[in-house]
Amino acid sequence: MFVYLLMIICLHQLWFFLQMLEKFAEDDRIEQMNAQKRRMKQLEHKRAVEKLIEDRRIQFQRERVRRPSLS
Repeated sequence: MFVYLLMIICLHQLWFFLQMLEKFAEDDRIEQMNAQKRRMKQLEHKRAVEKLIEDRRIQFQRERVRRPSLS
């Protein structure tokens, strides 16, 4: 009877261990996905800022053409 009890305890510990491995693997997958989404969002913001800078540069050039300096 004692041997069976030990086997049940060992099986339960093994089951718990496997469940934790599965949980950590899922957590890692989610973390990796979140990191990828964060990188994509940062790249999207960088492109938006670069576009704003380029639009501002073009606007400045157009204004310079419209109003030549008095020098």
